[in-house]
Amino acid sequence: MAMVNMNNLLNGKDSRWLQLEVCREFQRNKCSRPDSECKFAHPAANVEVQNGRVTACYDSIKLPLHPEKTTVWCGLFASGIVAPHFFKTEAGQNVIVNGDLYRAIITDYLVPEIEARGLNDIWYDDATYHSNEIMAGLPERFDE
Repeated sequence: MAMVNMNNLLNGKDSRWLQLEVCREFQRNKCSRPDSECKFAHPAANVEVQNGRVTACYDSIKLPLHPEKTTVWCGLFASGIVAPHFFKTEAGQNVIVNGDLYRAIITDYLVPEIEARGLNDIWYDDATYHSNEIMAGLPERFDE
């Protein structure tokens, strides 16, 4: 059997790594030969081995189960869009929007954007409130 370089095969594109026979002594941490001299494979820690055979390489099959979710808020009006706001922490991690965060986006972001654009004829559609405390000031701010 020819010497096999394990690193060349474990790239996810070459299926020959499934046919490699693993060094049993290496599995027991007792193989004294380097990779280049041993006729059996010395797999890395990310390789699944069962009964002396390579069964999976985790680097080639590990994928996230679900895509990361992002919460985005955006305001629309006849002349354009109030730029989207992504709800994230300072570290860049996505967050779930709660009452405090929703109040902050309205008072700290939406109202200044409206005032900066000179949008004095904004109307509030009186949609169902997410929370009475959060939405208490909106009917006064956006009088109909």
